[in-house]
Amino acid sequence: MRGPKRQPIEVRFAAYLVKAGEDDCWSWSGPINNGGHPTLGKGGKGGGQVSARIVAYRIATGNEPAREVLTTCETRLCLNPRHLVLAG
Repeated sequence: MRGPKRQPIEVRFAAYLVKAGEDDCWSWSGPINNGGHPTLGKGGKGGGQVSARIVAYRIATGNEPAREVLTTCETRLCLNPRHLVLAG
């Protein structure tokens, strides 16, 4: 017998996101990697991890980032789309 279907990554992402004001840092209450950066399971057993910044960028812009996603505020757990930029 199979278990319950796993929620889409956008739903799981939203459950861990702690929003604040439009220009404030939005924190992350979910898993973090060894470097202290927000991460999320890709889905499915053995699916690996994806940076929560990538998911935040994808949700905000509708585009898959071509480069690493960084924060302008230098706060590791910040996921406010206004604070996210692509690495130069």
